[in-house]
Amino acid sequence: MSQPKTPFDTIFLKIFWTRIQAIANEAAQLIIRTSFSTLSSEANDFAVVITNSQGQAIAENSGSIPSFIGTLPKTVQATINQIGKENMSDGDIFITNNPWIGTGHLNDVCLIKPIFYLQEIIGFSATAGHVPDIGGKIRSVDARELFEEGFHIPIMPLLKNGEPDSTLVTLIRTNVRTPDQTVGDIFCHVGAVELISSRISSLMQEYSLTNIDALANELFERSKTAMQEAGIDTTNPLAFKKAIRDASSVLSSFTKDPKLRAVATKYADVQASNKRAMQTAEKALKDGALTNFTVKYGDQNDLFP
Repeated sequence: MSQPKTPFDTIFLKIFWTRIQAIANEAAQLIIRTSFSTLSSEANDFAVVITNSQGQAIAENSGSIPSFIGTLPKTVQATINQIGKENMSDGDIFITNNPWIGTGHLNDVCLIKPIFYLQEIIGFSATAGHVPDIGGKIRSVDARELFEEGFHIPIMPLLKNGEPDSTLVTLIRTNVRTPDQTVGDIFCHVGAVELISSRISSLMQEYSLTNIDALANELFERSKTAMQEAGIDTTNPLAFKKAIRDASSVLSSFTKDPKLRAVATKYADVQASNKRAMQTAEKALKDGALTNFTVKYGDQNDLFP
C-alpha cells in the first residue's frame, strides 16, 4: 500500500490506530493462552501497552488493568533513561519488578522490548503481569520492608540479542516457590512483546512508513483537543508528587463528590498509621487512585449508600 497523501489523514489515522490496538489485543490473547498460572488466563491480572519511541503509550489491550496502563509507559521511559537507546539491540528484552518504576509491588513483573525497524528504534512493546510467587512472605501485604516482599529485579536484560540470561533465570527459579509457573508466565510475556515487535514491523512495511512518532503525536493532539472540548483543563497538570504524603489531594482532583473525598481522607489516615506494605508508588497512586484505593480502603457505606 502506498504512503497516504498526509500522515494526518483522519481515515488513515483511524485505520492505523485500530490496527495497533488489534496487535495489542492479539498479544494479550497470546498471554492468556500460554500462561502457566491462572493469574493471567482467568484473573486477567496483566496488561499490554505499545508506545512510540519516547515511551508514550499509543495503544493497550482492551482488557488491561487501568493502573498497569498508567504505569507501563513510565516503566518504558525509566528503561530508556537507565539503559539508553544507544545500548539497545534488536532482540533485547528488559525486565524489572522495581515497585517505584513498575506497578507498585514485586509480584508484578514488567517486560520492555525495543521495536526496531530499518535498524532504528521506532517504539516499545511492554507488558506487566502478576506472577504467582516472587519469594519473600507468602502474603506480600505483611511485608514491612521491600526485602521481605520477595526477589527484587532491577531494570536489566532478560534477553540480550535474543538469548536469555540463564543466570538471571536460575536466580529467579531458585528464589520463588513456584519456579515453573513464575518463569513460565514471564516467558509467555516474552512471546507477547516479541509478537508485537513482529506485527509492528510488518505494519510499517505495509504502509511504507519509517516511524510512528508523527502519527502518535497527531493522536495525542487530537485526544488533547477532544478533552478540552469536553471541558477538561489540560493546561494545569496535577501535582502528583504530593500524592504520597496527601492521598486526599489526588482523589479530590479526580472528583468533587464529597463522599469520595471523605474516602480519600480516610485513606490518608490509614496510610499515615500503617506500617505494612501499601502500593504507594507515585505512578500507581496517580494512575490507579480511584480504582485501587477508594474501594479498597473506603467505607462501602460511603461509596454505595
